[in-house]
Amino acid sequence: MFSSVGVHCSVGVVGLCPLYKFSPTSFISPKGLTGFSLAHRSLHKAMEGEPPKLLLATALIVQRFKEIAKEDDKISKGELRTLLQEEFQSKLGNKEVDKFMESLDADGDNSVNFMEYIAFIGSLALSIHDMK
Repeated sequence: MFSSVGVHCSVGVVGLCPLYKFSPTSFISPKGLTGFSLAHRSLHKAMEGEPPKLLLATALIVQRFKEIAKEDDKISKGELRTLLQEEFQSKLGNKEVDKFMESLDADGDNSVNFMEYIAFIGSLALSIHDMK
């Protein structure tokens, strides 16, 4: 079980798993299986032994967002500063944090929601991939 990252699913019915909030039809694979059902099956299989690396990495990314965003499910400018300092050991000034927030905040609400956070993680992954 993913107890180290606080992930659990006690419901065996795919459509009722509390771990997932997105639509099961949002990620259709070529064989007709949804990304949701594949992840759900992997999660239940992982409970029997070693978790799949990709699923574990995804759970850690989600967990980190929830730790920083707390109850409102959004990252404020102060929380963003904390995230950057803790994850990247960077001491950023107010102007730098403002610019970073502006680049992430696609909807202009002065916070980073989960989709904006995932876009940031995707950009980070591309940068790492492109490193020579």
